[in-house]
Amino acid sequence: MKMLILEDDVKVKSLVIEFIKEAYTRNDLEILWCTSIKKAYELQLIHRFDCQIVDIRVEDGLSWDYISNTKNSIRTLATSAHTNESKEKGVRFLPKPYSLIEF
Repeated sequence: MKMLILEDDVKVKSLVIEFIKEAYTRNDLEILWCTSIKKAYELQLIHRFDCQIVDIRVEDGLSWDYISNTKNSIRTLATSAHTNESKEKGVRFLPKPYSLIEF
C-alpha cells in the first residue's frame, strides 16, 4: 500500500506518520511526503497511490483543486486548522488538531 501525505508542517507530518504506524500494522506500507501541490502532482506521475492525506493550506496555496482532480482515483482525507475554508463537499475532512482516535 502506498500513501501520500501533502503537509507543509514537519511536526504535523511526523504526528500523522506516528498515528498511521500505531493504527496500521501491515508491513507493505510506503509513505511519501511532500510540502507543495506542485510536488504532489509530480509524485502522482511517478507513483500510484492508494490513499492520501492532504492539508488544505500548504506552502504553494490551497489544495482544493488538487483534491478535486485526484479524489476519484485516490482515497482522500483532507485536514486543516482553517475550518472556514474547508466547506468543500465530496471529500472526507478532519479538522486540526485531532487525536489518534479521531484519526
